[in-house]
Amino acid sequence: MFITATAPNPLVVDLIAQATNLEVHLTWGQWALGMFLPGIAAMLLMPLVFYFLSPLEIKSTPNASAFAKDKLKELGKMKNSEKIMLSVFVLLLLLWAEA
Repeated sequence: MFITATAPNPLVVDLIAQATNLEVHLTWGQWALGMFLPGIAAMLLMPLVFYFLSPLEIKSTPNASAFAKDKLKELGKMKNSEKIMLSVFVLLLLLWAEA
C-alpha cells in the first residue's frame, strides 16, 4: 500500500520515470493517494476471505475478559526496566517514522 512497503515499489516508480523520460514522477503522497482505495478494499475484504478459508473453531469466549484481567493482576505493575524499554521503543519508533 505504501511506496516504501516492499522493495519492488520504488523500482516501479523508477521504471515509470525512465519509461516516460522523467515526465512522470510519483511522489510518496501520490502513491499513497493512488493506493488508498485498493488498500481500504483489501482491509475490508481480507478478514472475510480468511474467515471463509479458515473458519473459527471457537465462536464464544465468555470468560476471556475475566481471564485477561486475572493474568494482568498476576503480572503486577510495570517494572522500571520495562518502562525504560517501552520508552526506548517509542523513541525509536518516532525517530524511524520521521526519518
